[in-house]
Amino acid sequence: MGNCCAKPLFKIIKIGGVEVGIKGLDQAFDEVRATNEQDPDKIKELLLAKIKEYGNYVSQSRESVYKEDLFREYVKRSNS
Repeated sequence: MGNCCAKPLFKIIKIGGVEVGIKGLDQAFDEVRATNEQDPDKIKELLLAKIKEYGNYVSQSRESVYKEDLFREYVKRSNS
């Protein structure tokens, strides 16, 4: 059984000190990494946009926290 049409999996990461399930996190990281973007602020924007594309709701009041914590996780996974 191939995974051409597999649904994005949830991954648990800490956002604002709370564990949150993010749908499509690995795919979002891969897609942002593929852009070869180097500017941290642009990477944060891309990460937030990508997780929203995968159906994750982020309230406007929490966007800055999500950007920072998604970026932290992105850098951590990129360096491992």
